[in-house]
Amino acid sequence: MSKLLMIDDNPLEHFIMQKMLNRYDLFKDAVHYYDGREVLRLLKKQNDLPDLIFLDLNMPCLSGLDFLKQFDTLYPSFKNPISIYIFSSSANYTDRSRTMAYPFVKGFYAKPMKREQLELLYMVYRNIDLIAG
Repeated sequence: MSKLLMIDDNPLEHFIMQKMLNRYDLFKDAVHYYDGREVLRLLKKQNDLPDLIFLDLNMPCLSGLDFLKQFDTLYPSFKNPISIYIFSSSANYTDRSRTMAYPFVKGFYAKPMKREQLELLYMVYRNIDLIAG
């Protein structure tokens, strides 16, 4: 089963995402964090790594771009690849091009998340699990 980790400072975004996941029976193993610093600490321990991360860009404390820079240094040490999908209210082309320059960033989506996008991502990662298993 694919494990999803969501990083967003807005509790409402987490609430909406979890409602969608529950309603459409997707990513049953989802976890939610409000601060990327905590996620980086967990990733350094390399226990129970996610398969994919949904990342907001505009956050206090540690922005999504700063998270990506630090994640980039950790990424080579992971046994299995972790894909990151940006979910942001930013329509800034510079933000999009800067994030997509990282090889582990697989997509950039505007908020709010649409059901079709979520279902497509789930199918991609479910198929990877079936092939690997």
